[in-house]
Amino acid sequence: MKLLYVCGTYCPSFGGAEISMHTLIKQLKNSFGAEVLAVTDKRYTNNQSEGTYDGVNLARVQHNNREKEIESIIASFKPDAIITQLMWSDIALKIGKLKNIPTILRVCKIPFNLDISKKSEFSPTEIIAVSNAVSSYILKNFSRDSIILHPPVSLEKVLVSNHIKDYNPWNSEYILMFNPLGRKGGRIFKEIVQSFPNKKFAVVAGWASLKDPKTDEFSEDLLKRICYSLRTEYSGKKPEYVDFSNCPNVTILNPTEDVWKIYSKTKILLIPSQWEEAFGRVALEGLANGIPTLGSNVGGLKEALGSGGIIIDNYQTSSEWVSKIKKLDKKEYYSKISKMSKGSIDESIILDNVVKDFFNLLIKAINKFKVI
Repeated sequence: MKLLYVCGTYCPSFGGAEISMHTLIKQLKNSFGAEVLAVTDKRYTNNQSEGTYDGVNLARVQHNNREKEIESIIASFKPDAIITQLMWSDIALKIGKLKNIPTILRVCKIPFNLDISKKSEFSPTEIIAVSNAVSSYILKNFSRDSIILHPPVSLEKVLVSNHIKDYNPWNSEYILMFNPLGRKGGRIFKEIVQSFPNKKFAVVAGWASLKDPKTDEFSEDLLKRICYSLRTEYSGKKPEYVDFSNCPNVTILNPTEDVWKIYSKTKILLIPSQWEEAFGRVALEGLANGIPTLGSNVGGLKEALGSGGIIIDNYQTSSEWVSKIKKLDKKEYYSKISKMSKGSIDESIILDNVVKDFFNLLIKAINKFKVI
């Protein structure tokens, strides 16, 4: 089976969408022998080894000439199916439909404005929703059914216990938040920080795929690109990180592909999102390490937290967060939650079964075209 993955951003981006898709297509290659080619922006990957990233073959194209170059790649590669998400999904879906190639769209963001109804020029053959919340959104707005596949998580680079003997998160030092943007709950996190001046906190920046590598600032051009791909109007406002410069108990940690190094320092993980999260990949990673993980009751995040996480209903104010964190000061209670967290995660559920289900979806899409 030959699979073409098309997206204007790719790893290493330290973004959940990119990491999830790389994990998925790499496992399709390793587990099912699929021949995979990932097409992405030449700008974004020009610092990587020519032609590959972590075992996946790359084709790098210029954004301004993406449609012609992608058509050329399709003509030479002759894929059995095209997989796409986010940036350039409009181009991938349109070309696939014109050339009668089955397309699979992964929807990992809501709201989602690209018309994927059956009569649209961007109509995919099959749709993947990363949560029940996203699936319901797709059905309501586009009258389309979707297959729910949670983001696949490979624990190879996640589990601290694979690297540190006798690891116990109770002995770690930080209460952590990834990607402390305003919409992600950075302001709530800062209020929590200020409520505990004697506790240690840490933050890790994210969304590197939307930053200018020269300045490490969000690129207006890249923001416009992804908005256009999804037919979303660009508001003119860039995502803003909350300023912690006046918080001496906050440490800034650098993102890394070996995310276990970050989790090894994490005692409690907070996900205080203030918008409709499509899922919440880091919740699975925190729970797998037995780290008590607290998250807002929004979108698909509550699915990610499942039975092992702590869901915050009154997530727009810091008081409930503070109350739940105080309870975790007691070692007996902390250990109970830690054990419950780790027990709620099984690697076969978050990786092997997801990949198997996705492979079956590909077979279904390809066979649908053979019948047609």
